[in-house]
Amino acid sequence: MGETEGVEREIAELFVAPPEGFTEARNALAKRLKEGGDPEAARRVTALRKPVRSAWAVNRLVHEDRSAVEALLKVGEQLRLAQRRALSGGDADELRRRSEERRKLVTEQTRRAARTLGGDPVPAVVEEIAATLEAASADEDAARQVLEGRLSKPFARPAGFGDVAGLKVVPGTGGQEAPEAPADDGAELASREREVRGAERRERQMRERAERMRAEVTAMEERLAERKEKLREAEAEARGAAVELKRLRR
Repeated sequence: MGETEGVEREIAELFVAPPEGFTEARNALAKRLKEGGDPEAARRVTALRKPVRSAWAVNRLVHEDRSAVEALLKVGEQLRLAQRRALSGGDADELRRRSEERRKLVTEQTRRAARTLGGDPVPAVVEEIAATLEAASADEDAARQVLEGRLSKPFARPAGFGDVAGLKVVPGTGGQEAPEAPADDGAELASREREVRGAERRERQMRERAERMRAEVTAMEERLAERKEKLREAEAEARGAAVELKRLRR
């Protein structure tokens, strides 16, 4: 059991170490396992794929602050429940509150994960981080994979929060069954619900995009301020060197 735990620990470390050294470290681990008499574990390690930058950033986020990621996933669960309640005739205010709470957490955690990339992260990579975190908050299987901290690729942004057709009232709606729509109006009601979900999804995506761009601009401004300070220091040193050179030439 101890050896198995040790291998799992080393595999986990592969996915949070700098990706540039992933392949070499993976192959070295596989070789050691094979030479140590565990060819099955060696084959499993050899099959591991190097994480792309966005997936690696999410792995690092989980490794460094798992509780923060778990908090986001918990809000995702609450949002899915609120959606079911709203579509079953419950109060839609909770849905809006949970949606806003999840949006803020995704933006915050995306910003934190992007900082691990250093420099000026490519916007497409930042978008992949956000999409992965949003997918994890919308889907239990994606959440499980994210918490494992071994992602190789990012997840696509979810289209919604699952199929809500045929849902019944869940606890918290006052125990009242939602009134059934007349048979003739069923298709129209379903169409309206799809339109509303589509509009809500588009509006959410646009707000999140604006938040991510604002975060990118803020990060760029901070780096620009740092570089301006370094430029001032370099200019002062250059002036000092010029003065010293002039003194020596006299």
